[in-house]
Amino acid sequence: GGLLGAHTLSGDDIFLQRARELGERLMPAFETPTGLANPWLYLNDGRAQPKKLKTSIAEAGSLQLEFGRLSEATGDPKFARAAARAHEFFFKQMKSGAKGKVHNGLFPVTVGLMQGEFSGRPSFGSAGDSFYEYLLKCWLAVGRPKDSQVLEMYTAAIAGLRSQMLHISSVSGLRYISGPDRRMEHLACFVPGLLALGAHTLPPRPERQAEFELAEELARTCFEMYRRSATGLAPEAVVFDKKEGSDFEADRPNNMWYLLRPEAVESFFILHELTGDGKYRDWGHHIFEAIERSCYAPFGYGALPDVTRPDRKCCVGNDDKEPTFFMAETLKYLFLLQD
Repeated sequence: GGLLGAHTLSGDDIFLQRARELGERLMPAFETPTGLANPWLYLNDGRAQPKKLKTSIAEAGSLQLEFGRLSEATGDPKFARAAARAHEFFFKQMKSGAKGKVHNGLFPVTVGLMQGEFSGRPSFGSAGDSFYEYLLKCWLAVGRPKDSQVLEMYTAAIAGLRSQMLHISSVSGLRYISGPDRRMEHLACFVPGLLALGAHTLPPRPERQAEFELAEELARTCFEMYRRSATGLAPEAVVFDKKEGSDFEADRPNNMWYLLRPEAVESFFILHELTGDGKYRDWGHHIFEAIERSCYAPFGYGALPDVTRPDRKCCVGNDDKEPTFFMAETLKYLFLLQD
């Protein structure tokens, strides 16, 4: 994806050449009985790691935009065809119920590469998030066809989200997304943008206004995860209704850190584009200033280990690194919010 983006912006064919070379080297990953890509592959010889027989729905379902664009740019349909097999697999599983594992368009997050068996629970956070994101975006990328398996999966998943995973906090009435543990990950903050984009682009239907309003309410919750933190930065996850008198608390002790994630600011960008409401710019600026205060290092930006403690330093030990998505997504959306 990065190579194709560089080619689009620069027009330099070396980026397209390298993107095709990488795509060719990745093709053996799709040689599984289910058609789901093996997440572990030796690029030098195309061998998959023999013990890696499972993948997440997010990994299997987040290749289609990039491989589709690679086919479009090279004129070779094999890349798009290989990646599309995953959506065909998931559609069949949704229709069959996958032996009772798939309900209301929601999939358990882990799936076997050989037999296609599911395990785990549905999630719009880690291991599940981008699977649902790509359903709508793939439908948009291919021209919004009326008869579409990915569109059917998207609408089913959103209905499942609203009926099974949507909750309201007891103190302030904040809407949030979680399973039975009342735990919402920052990763799930992509959902407000997805809902808003879906409400704006899908054909008119009764749920449209309710889904857009839900998008705005969930975006507010995501911003509150930042605003109520001592550092102005959201933790990796929060737990709702854990402490009397408080909507949520940071998920101690294992999810206190801030990893420069883009999900909330992407949602703010989409909602600002669709509504023109200046509060989303203000929210983005709040996050930008907090990043500057707490995550700046001499040669870039890094993770903050505990957002509840302003005295903690960023970029120490394993946190002394800048994730690629910070430049590719977080800073991009923060910039576009103010553009």
